Amino acid sequence: MNTLNAPKKDINQAILEAREQRYQRIQNHLDTAESVPVILKSITPGKHKQIPMSRIHVKLIHHLIMKVFKPLSASYEQSLDGDYYMYTYKTSPQKIKKRMVFIEKHHPLGRFIDIDVYTKTKAVSRTDLGLSPRKCILCDKPAHVCARSKNHSQKALLEHMHQKTKETVIKAIKKEALKALRRELYLHPKFGLVSRKSSGIHTMDYTHFLASIEALDPYFQQYLEVDIDQPESLKQLRSIGINAEKAMLEATGGHNTHKGIIFIFGLILPYYLKHILHQNSFTVMLEDIKKAAQQLTKHDFENLNNKTELSHGEKVYLTYGIKGIRGEVSEGFPSIMGWYKKYPYNDYQKLCAIMSRLDDTTIIKRKNLGTLKTIKQEMQALLEERTWIQNYYETLSEQYLKNNISPGGAADLLAVTFFFEATDYLFSN
Repeated sequence: MNTLNAPKKDINQAILEAREQRYQRIQNHLDTAESVPVILKSITPGKHKQIPMSRIHVKLIHHLIMKVFKPLSASYEQSLDGDYYMYTYKTSPQKIKKRMVFIEKHHPLGRFIDIDVYTKTKAVSRTDLGLSPRKCILCDKPAHVCARSKNHSQKALLEHMHQKTKETVIKAIKKEALKALRRELYLHPKFGLVSRKSSGIHTMDYTHFLASIEALDPYFQQYLEVDIDQPESLKQLRSIGINAEKAMLEATGGHNTHKGIIFIFGLILPYYLKHILHQNSFTVMLEDIKKAAQQLTKHDFENLNNKTELSHGEKVYLTYGIKGIRGEVSEGFPSIMGWYKKYPYNDYQKLCAIMSRLDDTTIIKRKNLGTLKTIKQEMQALLEERTWIQNYYETLSEQYLKNNISPGGAADLLAVTFFFEATDYLFSN
């Protein structure tokens, strides 16, 4: 039982009751099980513990724990004393505590969380292990000294925590975005696309892509620094995107490696940050991106009949009514969301799933609309096989390579998929 339905009570009393319920849960486990209980919760100054920032702390640290020190079980509990995770381990309490102290000391948000390890008689403390006490959030004095003497105001503590949290989330998001681009690049084989082992049908190779990814790093940072709620934000994003494209071309000697990605992540990154910091849902974030993309591109296909020179995308739109990657983003990534999280696809299947749904204008450019339709059908048929046939996939890949087919739009969306997979845990459930 949690205390979320007790807002009419005195808040202090409600928090005490929530704390007691957590301790009782720990005690019940100790009385009935042999495993060691561990509690992860955020340290949140003030009476209001259930704030977005605190949930972010818990999610980031939980994600790390599940990667590096996987427990027997993990359960999430909402509580007026702060939402928390409870884990169980078979390892000795002292060994667990040492590992959790390491996280508290070295993670960027480690000072903002508590990871308590319990025995049948008490919680294991740092002093039990011969370790120095925790330091204050704002200074290097012991935390208990500053808390007792009230050296810092609640406002100062919260402002520092909010700023540090935002910086950490920005760093994590940017890292995963760049990592997703590398993961897509390293996948092989993948038709006529550039990979770590093949240039596909292109004159550029993987070194051009790596140079481009490195060049995009500061522009991804700039995307994340835009206040998306300001009136001029979309103009700012467009300007950053133009500069990012120039940097890409300079880094690659004129090769277009990531033009589509520059547009896509120019919208994803700032909206990602906004909705994570507010702890909104992934679905709400996608809806916001759709609206922004529609606003950003609403004039892109106007008065094309009066233009003397048309881009490839504009020609495709005039001929077939297909908007390419701009339409994909404006519609909320239907080529991903149609299957995302619904099927246990491997990375090759994910690419095929996108190719089976996407009206990829790069295929139309090199071939024609009929070829695109055939490819979509072949990809769907491959996915519908009862078991995945890797040899058949590789045969198709070789065949497409010989036929000068390179699904560049699908490659961009595969990178987006990898990014979503690595980061969507940060949103509210």
